[in-house]
Amino acid sequence: MSTVVRLVGCACWLLLLGGLMLSQAEARELRIGVLVFQNKDVAAKEWQDLNVYLNHLRPDVLFRILPLGKDELKRAVQDGQIDFMLANPAVYIRYQRYHGLSSPLVTVMHCYDEKSLHGFGVSIFCRADRADIQCFADLREKRFAVPYHLSFGTAIVQHEMLLNDLPEVRPEHLVEVGFPQQNTIWAVLQGQADFGFARAGLLEQMAANGKLDLDQLRILNRQPFADYPFLVSSHLFPEWPLAALRHVSLDDQCWLTAALLQWRQADHCRRPFSLHGFRTPADYTVVEEVMRKLRFPPFDSTPDVRTSDLWTLYRSQILVLLVLSAAIFALGLYLYLSRLQLNRIRRELQSSNKKLEQLATVDGLTGVGNRRSFDEASKRLWASAQRNRTLLGLLMVDIDFFKAYNDALGHQQGDWCLQQVAQLLGRACKRPDDLIARYGGEEFAILLPQASLDDCRHIARHIQAQLAERAIPHPCSEVSPSVTLSIGCHSQLPGVDGQLDEFILTADRRLYVAKNKGRNRICWDEREEA
Repeated sequence: MSTVVRLVGCACWLLLLGGLMLSQAEARELRIGVLVFQNKDVAAKEWQDLNVYLNHLRPDVLFRILPLGKDELKRAVQDGQIDFMLANPAVYIRYQRYHGLSSPLVTVMHCYDEKSLHGFGVSIFCRADRADIQCFADLREKRFAVPYHLSFGTAIVQHEMLLNDLPEVRPEHLVEVGFPQQNTIWAVLQGQADFGFARAGLLEQMAANGKLDLDQLRILNRQPFADYPFLVSSHLFPEWPLAALRHVSLDDQCWLTAALLQWRQADHCRRPFSLHGFRTPADYTVVEEVMRKLRFPPFDSTPDVRTSDLWTLYRSQILVLLVLSAAIFALGLYLYLSRLQLNRIRRELQSSNKKLEQLATVDGLTGVGNRRSFDEASKRLWASAQRNRTLLGLLMVDIDFFKAYNDALGHQQGDWCLQQVAQLLGRACKRPDDLIARYGGEEFAILLPQASLDDCRHIARHIQAQLAERAIPHPCSEVSPSVTLSIGCHSQLPGVDGQLDEFILTADRRLYVAKNKGRNRICWDEREEA
């Protein structure tokens, strides 16, 4: 009897085990490939909560979230080894074009300090002790540290340079340092490159962990986003999208989309890049526009267009265009032959007039406006300020002990000093309507439309600080071993009966107060600042 019981028990266990194996074999597997630039074991832990959530929500499907490197993700998409892909916007657009991925199903949301972040940018930086890199414009012809030349962060920086009228960094100036992104920081600090970038927030995270002293770096092109908690130097772009490969059914896409939109990670705000959840798909048009403008793959080649295709599509338009072109060409040839001599003379006169106009309004030594330019601009801006009831600011700037400098070092060195100061003033005043003019000798005047007295003082302090950092040696100065400036500041809201001459005279008097009280000072309203 006991033998029979044991046989029945064994049979039950075998049936149960077989059922479990059968159910496991019947369970479908859906794989989500996630692009990572860090240690895969660390990345796997970050995605573990989501993995458990999906498998708990749908027991009939085995979900696996696979952290993959750049090359591994490329092979997985090409070979169909994964069903869904989560990657940065540039990789998504590239693979969507090459491999027919779906439209974005959802977009990742990150969190910082209890706030959801719906976009990301980059921090562009150089070493703080680089005197030759003070602003974004100084990055021309500098070495650029990048993880690799086709990274989306590289595209963002190049795009910001184009927006600031700077050329793209030439390939020979790109210094590839690989991932992780911290490599770009070390490359800049160690002098391997002149500037670099990192995803906004990484610098703050490293500083909080004691791995970086932010005072070692200077952030360039800083953007004043009110609600963005990090140092950022670029426009903000949408976060990473999740998309499906072509073989995934619409039902699976819809189910996963709904599940991800409902999920929120419990303790999501411990660090700057922590995963918060997912949101409805963002608009990635701006990413595609940047990639097209910079000719990043897949937009790095021009499509082949056959002549027969153009003729088939635009036959009637081409015929009309040919007729019109022939008529225009005949008319243009006639006019060209009859007025060739007249046009040549007109061009010469125009060129001469432009040169004369420039000579009449530009100081030949320093390249800034001359006294005539100042007189004309001050009248125009004063009238505009009266008409619009806006402030007008004026800085009168004088180089301290310039005659002694000239006598000691010669007129050639004195001319060089004037040029250096003029260039510094030009970099400090960037608005289109700001005017810098050589008022006379070693004295300069700066007109600042819509500038309050506080604005004038701020610009004056910035000018003095920049000149101090430039440290032009002055062997005969009584206040400093380097060249210094005395500055008089004035700002006024011109009334109907206001006098321009009195406005200029007030700023000039304050300049002389600064000089009489020791030089190397800023004076406003008969008070001065050392």
